[in-house]
Amino acid sequence: MWVVLLKLGNGRLQFKITVTTVHANDDGSTENIHGLDAASLKLRTVKFIDIAESEKGKKMYEKANDDPRAFKSTRTGRGPLLPGWQKTSKPIMCAYKLVRYAFSCLQPRCVR
Repeated sequence: MWVVLLKLGNGRLQFKITVTTVHANDDGSTENIHGLDAASLKLRTVKFIDIAESEKGKKMYEKANDDPRAFKSTRTGRGPLLPGWQKTSKPIMCAYKLVRYAFSCLQPRCVR
């Protein structure tokens, strides 16, 4: 778990981020791997990040060898990752990240 705290000169906590990670042997289909309560589940937003897909025109990897869309392992024979790889590749692991944040404002009005 990672925790980032931001305090101002008065010593009061202004901003807090907590990141919790769970690794699972699945394709990202576990609904509540962090064991959240019903209220937290309603607030949760799920974002899938595909390591083999990038936005058009954006370069994700410095070297072509690092790009999972082009890399093929000579040792295991796995790769490259093609569209739909999550359903066809075995073994597969998913890292579930839960990011929580808290923000407090001491001023009469907070700027959005």
